[in-house]
Formats: sequence, structure tokens, C-alpha cells
Amino acid sequence: MTPLERRTVDAEAALAATVLHRERDARTRALRHICLEALDLAKACYFVEMAALPAGALVLDRALFERLIVALWVSRSDENAERFMDAAKHETARQLRKFIDSGVGALVREKYWRRCHRGTAQRPAVRRNQTLPIL
Repeated sequence: MTPLERRTVDAEAALAATVLHRERDARTRALRHICLEALDLAKACYFVEMAALPAGALVLDRALFERLIVALWVSRSDENAERFMDAAKHETARQLRKFIDSGVGALVREKYWRRCHRGTAQRPAVRRNQTLPIL
């Protein structure tokens, strides 16, 4: 194991041992999340550089720098940290709505109907954009 690999493993262990999600404030959780992302990007930069792909390393370096800027913004206030943490939830919800509206969601609805209405002859009416309970 190279010294750099050993340092990344140690950093991951230190971040994993720092806090539990429900014990700290939003700022600490957000900064922990950003640090874990940055650590993944740093490892990817290392492997891309070892493969002699300088263009890929530049792209990853930029993403790493953006994580630094986001970490600075999040560390300034708890409100910024809350906005950062909520952004991921909103983006996930937006992607799920897009997935359902694209037509692939019809397959999900069909599986849900089959699972919940086994043995019934009549299919319930499903409105467009109807929310379904989590399977």
C-alpha cells in the first residue's frame, strides 16, 4: 500500500468515526458529506493520474475545487447547511418525478398494482402524477 493510499484510508476512517448523523447539527452533517465526496474525488484523481490521463485529472481537480467552494459556503451559516442538505432531497424528488412522467413510471405502477391487488379482477383508476406509497 502506497503512503497516499494509506492516508486516504486513514482519512476515511477518521471521517467515519467523527459523528453520527443524528447527533450533530446540520452544518456538521453537511461538511462531513462534502468531505467524503472530496475524499472520493481525491482518490479518483490519484487513479486517473496513475493511468496517465491528464485531461481526466483536470476535470476531477475542478470538481474537487468546487467541493472546496461549497464547503466554504456551507461553513458560513446553519441556514446554508440546511439549504445544501435540502437540495439533495429536492433533486431526488425531481428526478423521480421525471422518471415517472417519462413512461417508465408506468412499469412501476403496473408492478405496484400487481403486488397490491393480487387476485382482484378490477384495476383501480390511476390518475396522472398520483403519489404511490413506498413499496
